[in-house]
Formats: sequence, C-alpha cells, structure tokens
Amino acid sequence: MSEDNANIQNYSSVVGTVRMKNIEKVNNEFERLTTIMFPLWSKSRYTMNIAAFMHEIEPLREYTFAEITSLAACYGINDINDLNAYTGYGMIIQHKHGRYKLYSELCPSFVRFFSRIEFLRGMLRDLRTKYVRTQTND
Repeated sequence: MSEDNANIQNYSSVVGTVRMKNIEKVNNEFERLTTIMFPLWSKSRYTMNIAAFMHEIEPLREYTFAEITSLAACYGINDINDLNAYTGYGMIIQHKHGRYKLYSELCPSFVRFFSRIEFLRGMLRDLRTKYVRTQTND
C-alpha cells in the first residue's frame, strides 16, 4: 500500500466514518486537501486568511482551545469549527480530549507544501524563472 493510500485509510478511520457513503466523502476530502487546497494555500499566503493560518501552525503541536482560537483569530478565522468541518475549510484540525492539532495523516502533505524551506525553494524557483524570462527577452 502506498504512503498516500495508507494516509487516506488512516484519515478515514480517524475522522470516524461509519457508513460506506461517508468513507467516499472522507477519501474525497483527503484528496481535495492534499492535491488542491494545500498547493493553492501554500502559494496564497498573503491573499487568503486560511493560507496565512496554515503557514503559521505547527503540524506536530497540540493546541489548547484558547491557543488555537487565538491563532485562528489572528488570521481572520473566527469560527474554529470551520477548520474541522466539511462545510468550512475542511477537516484540517482534529479535536480530541480538549486538544487541537493537525490530522497526523495530513502532515506529510502539510510539510511538503507549508515547510518554510519548501516555501523558500518555491520562491527562489519563481525568481529564477522570472530572471530567465527577462534575460531571454533582452
């Protein structure tokens, strides 16, 4: 089983689906977050509230309710439930025993798209591309 398939399976079980139709919904949510939303948010740090928030959270840290709501409010996210619902930004933050953290199954994709090193590499790549274009236009 590939790492992505294992993460989808774990994400499905952690989110707690009990009906077959919900399993498909969870798998689609995992795919949506890791293949569409994370890449989009990783490039939109200064234009989207959720993007700025995602760049600031620590993927392995557990937050208290006060900490996560305060951090979210700093980036214009006033309802913490938007981070743990299909109707908000998605099933991003897991709430368990009064603690909040990024779903561990999302961590590999999170690190890939939101790691500060990866962010800087992407910025350098964009700058190089722009520089090459200006050099070829001269």
